[in-house]
Amino acid sequence: MLTISFWNAKQKAACESAARLVRSHEADILILAECPFDDAEMLEALHAVGSHGFWSSTPFTGSDLIILTRLLRGSFGMVQDMSRLALREIRCRDGSRILLAMVHLMSKMWRTHNDQRKAAEDVIGDIVSHEGQDRKTIIVGDFNMNPFEEGMVNANAFHALKSRKEVRMNRQIDRTVYTPFYNPTWGLLGDRGGRPPGTFRRVGGVYCLFWNLFDQVLLREGLIGCFDEDSLRILKDDGQISFLGRAGVNRRISDHLPIMFRMNLEVEIED
Repeated sequence: MLTISFWNAKQKAACESAARLVRSHEADILILAECPFDDAEMLEALHAVGSHGFWSSTPFTGSDLIILTRLLRGSFGMVQDMSRLALREIRCRDGSRILLAMVHLMSKMWRTHNDQRKAAEDVIGDIVSHEGQDRKTIIVGDFNMNPFEEGMVNANAFHALKSRKEVRMNRQIDRTVYTPFYNPTWGLLGDRGGRPPGTFRRVGGVYCLFWNLFDQVLLREGLIGCFDEDSLRILKDDGQISFLGRAGVNRRISDHLPIMFRMNLEVEIED
């Protein structure tokens, strides 16, 4: 079993919370974005709570992502780092290889809807160029778009659909064939069962969603059978401190809530 957690951890206080989160959920890969602390501080915090074996695969330049893992070093390889995108290869015990794409895309505060859609087209082009023939790819991160926006759904962008059935077949539009992703994050829209109704809250004008689901995970069809659907969650606390506040998210820790999910993949862990 492989457990992955992503968090846009905006504040310094998120460092200790992220460590407790890893400890309580036994995460194997921790991906952080927009941190006011570095990977060395995060590793120290993990060690302090008893989470050992982690090492850094953080990009050197061009990205604000922090990537920490306790996978065996030979089981987690660097593929390429680009602006707003980091690619790593997970090597499973059975010899299969998974492309893990981690993203932190541009904010709506600084870019238009069209800018975001164009960025999505560029990023998916980079990811597809590194996919193997079996197309075993996971994309996770802060897309700064909701699952229903054009940059997420358009066939020439992430092409991320909410139906497992629809993902089984490629789509040909005019002369171009597109391969879709499955986006299980659609299932987290709304507050069913008392869960947070999104990962980011912002109050606006006449048209206002209040809660947005910017932090998502996408899977190619070949990995759906390995995905533990019930494990995908928006986390409300780190086991000690709540991430929620009166206005939605506790912004003293971060303005986003973290997500976590599990894959039924056999991987080797550092001692």
